[in-house]
Amino acid sequence: MSGPNYERVRLNARFPAMLLLQNLTGQARTIPLHWHRSLELDLLTAGSLDVTVAGQTTTLTAPAVLVINTATLHAMTPNTARIQAITLLISYDFIKQALPDYDDLAFDLQGRVATAARLQTCLAQIGEWYRRRPNGYQLLIGEQIDHILYLLTTQAVVPRPIQPTTQCDYRIQATLTSLDTAYQFPVSMRRYADRYHLTLPYFSRLFHRETGQSFREYLLNLRVEMAQKQLSQTSMKIIDIALANGFGSAQRLIAAFEKLYGLSPTRYRRQERELRPNR
Repeated sequence: MSGPNYERVRLNARFPAMLLLQNLTGQARTIPLHWHRSLELDLLTAGSLDVTVAGQTTTLTAPAVLVINTATLHAMTPNTARIQAITLLISYDFIKQALPDYDDLAFDLQGRVATAARLQTCLAQIGEWYRRRPNGYQLLIGEQIDHILYLLTTQAVVPRPIQPTTQCDYRIQATLTSLDTAYQFPVSMRRYADRYHLTLPYFSRLFHRETGQSFREYLLNLRVEMAQKQLSQTSMKIIDIALANGFGSAQRLIAAFEKLYGLSPTRYRRQERELRPNR
């Protein structure tokens, strides 16, 4: 359950993928409509979610595994107070190198119970290696990612369906793509409304209709989520993380983080380190 939004996949230099160990409460459990070029695999280990993929909604209850194909709009709404999951986002470019015809393919686990079970085991093992970090764990994870792609391409590959035209409005898609690279800087809704020759009230309504959030809420949540990843993966100071993600001060980041995650950035970082004693 990659955080919202368009292609914000930060790749670890050692892996052709991004790995997220998620333990979410409060508003952070809700993942609004988004897409990315990377292939997403989610192992839900605790909780229940309503998952909307390409306009179709199903309920996912732990333990369960989910595959979300490249450039497919999806959103997730929690049914329980806490959601725990392992999310793996595999680089589009990496897959494209291995599968030159990847743009014409998709992966589908429907009816493939044995394959889903094997993927669940693979993702759980990756999560365990990343938590414990034994010697050579980078090599083990890389090998497991290759195995996951082998399973998908030999046991779950299907022709890529034509995306329905009723998905996300192209202007909002373009706006979200732009925000993904501009969120660190001062941005305004008027800038995007003017770009598409729309009135500000109309663009505001369109944005809310397509994403389920106001422009301001979306941008704030995007900045908080990117800050959360730096809290988890780096030793940067809170003020530096705040400034790197578009907040004018550490206090603004703290207030926004507490509203979304229900705890302070410092406490969140402490809990993350406690979960990874060998880090």
